[in-house]
Amino acid sequence: MDWLKNKTLKRHWFAHWGRLSAILLIGWLGAVSTFFLSLMTGWFFDLMYQNSISKSELLADFGLRVSSLQQFFAILGFVILLKFFLHFWERQLIRTKAEKFNFHLMQRLFRRQLQWTSDYYKKNGFGKYLLRYSGDQLSVRNMLCNGFHRGLRDAFFLLTGLGLLVYLNPFWTLTIVATLLIVSPIAFLLDSKQIPWTRSKRNKKSLVLKYVTETFSNQKGDFAKSERTKISGTFQEKSEEALTANLQYQFWENSRLAWVAILGPLLTFSLLAAISFSPESKGSPGQLLAFMLVIGAMAPAIRSISKTPSIIAKGMISLEKIEVLIKKKTPLTYSKKAKGEKEAEQGSASPEAEPKLVFLE
Repeated sequence: MDWLKNKTLKRHWFAHWGRLSAILLIGWLGAVSTFFLSLMTGWFFDLMYQNSISKSELLADFGLRVSSLQQFFAILGFVILLKFFLHFWERQLIRTKAEKFNFHLMQRLFRRQLQWTSDYYKKNGFGKYLLRYSGDQLSVRNMLCNGFHRGLRDAFFLLTGLGLLVYLNPFWTLTIVATLLIVSPIAFLLDSKQIPWTRSKRNKKSLVLKYVTETFSNQKGDFAKSERTKISGTFQEKSEEALTANLQYQFWENSRLAWVAILGPLLTFSLLAAISFSPESKGSPGQLLAFMLVIGAMAPAIRSISKTPSIIAKGMISLEKIEVLIKKKTPLTYSKKAKGEKEAEQGSASPEAEPKLVFLE
């Protein structure tokens, strides 16, 4: 839960709770329309086939009915169009907010790095600093959009779906909730195993890139054969370490994704088993069909929430790396010549000026 204590997130993301709440509401409305689209197909069966096994029983309970196919298609078209605009504006607004967050973060980082000397870059290499402007920026944006925002939106969506399930059949709902409570520790275990390898994979990759950029940026001429052998051996060693970390990360990632893939069928299995062993709670065919449709609409949100811890973990690793560079205290020494040239540009050159030592905050 490091993200709860992070000052950058508190000041520049969570502080804008009003705008974030409005975007969250738009996203929730777009998500909830999925329930409506799934259930209202029952109207078509009622009108076209006069089928009494109604998917629309839940809608009828709320007083929602249609009397003709023309009315059905008009409402269906309107809901589809509404879902399009809600989905568009949710993504547009949250991604714009995330891009502005990254923009200001990169501005802070660039201004700080402008104060560093070339000697500092030569000593530490500049390859890893390039990642802060590319891969790490993408991870931070993913954390803000798909970690914080989408995770919270899907949580509210699942609560709404849970309310519908309780309304349809409390006993079946209890079965679903119990199943989720039983299997959820497995998801947390897989996440806890994966997170350390997420950090290791990123660090090893950064070391490989740093070594490559240092090797070729410091090249003054052709490499001697012995030097090439040494450099190649070091590169292979670092690459093998990165490969090992990546393979371990992929193992736990694939395990987690495989677990998520069977979660929907597992819920269906538990529901049908509960109905089979408790015939008195079997309900009506239309009720069961509506219940299954709601669960089906909830399945993508369940998969999405299961990915949230991993997305936030990756984003926090990247954000912390950027913050380390922004907060880094680095001595900057300006030579007499450099300072004299700077003063000459300002109309007050002073070649004899003393060297100046500056420390970043």
